[in-house]
Amino acid sequence: MLVFDTFTCAQKLKKVGFTEEQAELQIDLLRTLLENELATNQDSANVQIDIADLRKETKQNIEHFHKETQLGQSQSIAD
Repeated sequence: MLVFDTFTCAQKLKKVGFTEEQAELQIDLLRTLLENELATNQDSANVQIDIADLRKETKQNIEHFHKETQLGQSQSIAD
């Protein structure tokens, strides 16, 4: 989990000329972005699991295709 110090951020914004209202809006926008848009470590782990599953499925599909192709070739030769 990402920790975002809103108080310190607001203080820094006000120090460089932001009004209280501007600083609060900026903090709110940043908090929303951080909470909703950034991937978490769990998100990354889930993607890695999905990729591993897709690799396994793709390998199985390729092996199945090879077996079918070899079987089809064997039947064509026999005919």
